[in-house]
Amino acid sequence: MLIGHKIRNLRDNRKLSQQEMAELLDISQKQYSFIESNQTKITFDRLQKIAHVLKLNDDEYFDLVKQESMVFNISNNHQAKVMCMLKIIMKNQHNRKLHNH
Repeated sequence: MLIGHKIRNLRDNRKLSQQEMAELLDISQKQYSFIESNQTKITFDRLQKIAHVLKLNDDEYFDLVKQESMVFNISNNHQAKVMCMLKIIMKNQHNRKLHNH
């Protein structure tokens, strides 16, 4: 399944409309629809914002990241390294947010 379709399924499961998602991501509904229909590339920053809006758990988030890394043709050897690095980055960002509050 393509990443946009996975995002759509996650959004549907959370009972959010495309318009609501677009507003939460501060983009137009049309731009958001391009994400779900795989008509645009998703940056890791945008993917992280989507994960935050959808309140994805770690498994759901890393499933999306893994899917996106396949789009970028990251080899299996490097996927594990990328996933490890992303976990560290997310943990650090979470810790910074806790520290700043």
